[in-house]
Amino acid sequence: MNKEVLKLKKEINFLKKIINVLPGNIYWKDCDGRFLGCNENMAKIIGLNGIQNVIGKTDFDLFSKDIADVTVQNDIAVMKDMKEHAVEEAGFDIQGKKAIYLSKKSPLVDEDGKVIGIIGTSIDITAQKEIEKLHLKVERLDQARKDAELLTEKTREVAFTIAHEMRTPLYAIRRFGEGIQRYIDILLETYQMAKEHNLPVKNIPTRRVSFLKDFFGKIEVEIKTTFLMINMLLENVKQQQFDKSKFEICDAEKSVEIALSRYPLGESQKLVIHVNDEHNFQFMGEPELFVHVLFNLLKNALHYIANKGEIFIWFENKGAMSELHFKDTGEGIAKSVLPHIFDRFYSRTYHGTGLGLSFCKRTVEAFGGKIICRSVEGEFTEFVISLPPKKSPKTN
Repeated sequence: MNKEVLKLKKEINFLKKIINVLPGNIYWKDCDGRFLGCNENMAKIIGLNGIQNVIGKTDFDLFSKDIADVTVQNDIAVMKDMKEHAVEEAGFDIQGKKAIYLSKKSPLVDEDGKVIGIIGTSIDITAQKEIEKLHLKVERLDQARKDAELLTEKTREVAFTIAHEMRTPLYAIRRFGEGIQRYIDILLETYQMAKEHNLPVKNIPTRRVSFLKDFFGKIEVEIKTTFLMINMLLENVKQQQFDKSKFEICDAEKSVEIALSRYPLGESQKLVIHVNDEHNFQFMGEPELFVHVLFNLLKNALHYIANKGEIFIWFENKGAMSELHFKDTGEGIAKSVLPHIFDRFYSRTYHGTGLGLSFCKRTVEAFGGKIICRSVEGEFTEFVISLPPKKSPKTN
């Protein structure tokens, strides 16, 4: 057998191994709903011995009719809309217990742009959904206050341990990605040579080739996003005492610039963020903590504009206080919710911790300022951070 073909097969097998170590279920189907491939985790959850036993089957062959009906309709919608869909789907976990999955599905297209199927990833979110149900049953405000009082040093240590354990697999995935990235160009070059010599290799659509070239770049973006979220969580949980003697001069506009450069924004997200640097000001505080305040505001705003709104950041001088305004034209906040958004452990979403805005309030107040929120449901949400002008730091 030609050396190039052998090398190509070796590289493809290596790529398959990488796919198999990625978390969650990964799968792809043709337009008729037949499985073309999946990772080993998917095969195990289905209960079949080996990926080859999944290929060619449909959801109706593998799942109950009620589950298959919903899954197939979701697949059809993805192919019809020609865009990614994120949906919750019922299924089973590795022990055969009922589970809920968050599935992200995208259309598979050939080099002519014709839809030839779908590709999807599914992550088990059963635990998160159970937490959401629990939150609906409890008195959220009273329970949140009780939880805040019971937050001991031991629970913070647990949070740090969990964060450390989360980082470990992320570093491993990054190493896998860096390893395959070094060979992906060679693999694709070998594939092209095989095609030019009319060797019997399966065709890879041009768009899929571009996808492969940038595949691990996308993984790196997701890894950086996760690391950022971990760091934000740790900052929010620390509850450290602020040593005002160590405060230094912070520049508001520079802080915004750093936050926007470090936050893993997509290209479309960058286009909806507008900064007016007039009336910039300086204040006393800790630069890194203030950047994390801005991270929290960014994260919330990007979630609630849902690709339909915009974000505006500007500065104002109001006599003895200077202000940073952070406004989004998203869905806004209900009047009944607005008084509680800075309460510790209060969250409007099942995936939220209720720590972010509490951290923002505590940090801004430590800098001698205050943060308020104005909102009209269905129109906008605006946070105003008021800070005193720079002066010599006070000691405790």
